[in-house]
Amino acid sequence: MATEHAPTTAGASASTDGVSAKVPAEGAPVQAPAASAAPTVKKRRWPWIVVGVVAAIVAAIWLIPAIHTALTTVSTDDAYVNSHVTFVAPRVAGQVVSVLVDDNNRVRKGDLLVQLDKQPFASSQSTTTRTRTRYSSACR
Repeated sequence: MATEHAPTTAGASASTDGVSAKVPAEGAPVQAPAASAAPTVKKRRWPWIVVGVVAAIVAAIWLIPAIHTALTTVSTDDAYVNSHVTFVAPRVAGQVVSVLVDDNNRVRKGDLLVQLDKQPFASSQSTTTRTRTRYSSACR
């Protein structure tokens, strides 16, 4: 049994297998099913949001120290300095006999850094003692 189908016009109803469907006009926008596609898109979106947030946290954990190091490290082709630099000023003048620390050694407050020659201090100490003795004898 052969049936002939007449060509349908734009906006006309067509029936196939007992189901009626409206054929859209040529150039008219095709509408997607309303309820079935929207929930699946939202369900699939949240894992990507979680992956993006986790990736941003991992990138921040790695990049912040790297940027901090890059901004605080002073370097040249020959040498680098990556520490707190403190100027050391003596309390007294004297000749240095020995230096007790090496380059890049960590030092703390109170550590002995250099040893000075004792001879100038011994002579100045004896001079101070003699001056005090003379003063005390003159005051009596």
